[in-house]
Amino acid sequence: MTPPSTLFSLIVRQQPCKARLCSFKEKVDRRPIDPPPIIQLQSNHTDHDFLQNPYFFLYATLTDTSGETDLHFVHGNRTTAGTVVQSLHKLKDVDNTDGGFFIFSDISIRLEGFYRLKFTLYEIDGFFVKRMCSIVSNVFQVYSPKSFPGMSESTFLTRSFSDQGVRIRIRKEPRSSLSTSSNHKKRRKDKVSDEEEEEEEEEEVSPMSSAHHSCSPLPERKETFSPMSMQNILSNDNDSETRLFSTRKLPLPLPSQPLPPPPQHNTHHHHPHPHSWISQPPI
Repeated sequence: MTPPSTLFSLIVRQQPCKARLCSFKEKVDRRPIDPPPIIQLQSNHTDHDFLQNPYFFLYATLTDTSGETDLHFVHGNRTTAGTVVQSLHKLKDVDNTDGGFFIFSDISIRLEGFYRLKFTLYEIDGFFVKRMCSIVSNVFQVYSPKSFPGMSESTFLTRSFSDQGVRIRIRKEPRSSLSTSSNHKKRRKDKVSDEEEEEEEEEEVSPMSSAHHSCSPLPERKETFSPMSMQNILSNDNDSETRLFSTRKLPLPLPSQPLPPPPQHNTHHHHPHPHSWISQPPI
């Protein structure tokens, strides 16, 4: 049986070059390594079935410059932040051939100095995990925020994998720390200018509104109290403010049929026939 270490091998297709120091705050200040490390998985098999193996994963560990001492923790905190484990991606290489790649686009370092990254390949086999092989990257430097030279332009390999759907940041041009600070100041200045413009617009509108309010005030609306209003109907007799409404006498409702004319009184106190005022139907 061929040992696993001879069946598969790793190649660092894109070496890490530099990184900005990442803080130890709970809310992680992500500063990914530039450029993002890309490792390719190769096999001695003639077929490419391993490219679709979902049980492969690659684990990244920070080491010293010799690559022999792993640096997992410092003062009880992890030395790395972000995603240190990646699964296998089947992608098209720059020569349009199929290949298996592990892309570490979100890994940050919390220690300043010179280090390496060790990448170890594992395979899940049932309830067990087998260690297959490993490889160590070149030495790269982790800079302090003040001395960091800035992010470089994205490589052709990075752009190619991004076009194939891999979630990876793309930078069109180098961005130095000086340009970053200047851009930050520019954005802040633009924001202040925008706020000033908004204030000026408000000032331009305010004279119109003040002129509108400076006009002679409208005559006060006289309150008309309707006897049938809800304020009158719902008023409380004990309420002094609404006592006026409660003491008013409501007029009688209009009849649905016209009432007969009132009887005419004379000095002889003559009482007409009780039905004399009723109109007789025509004969």
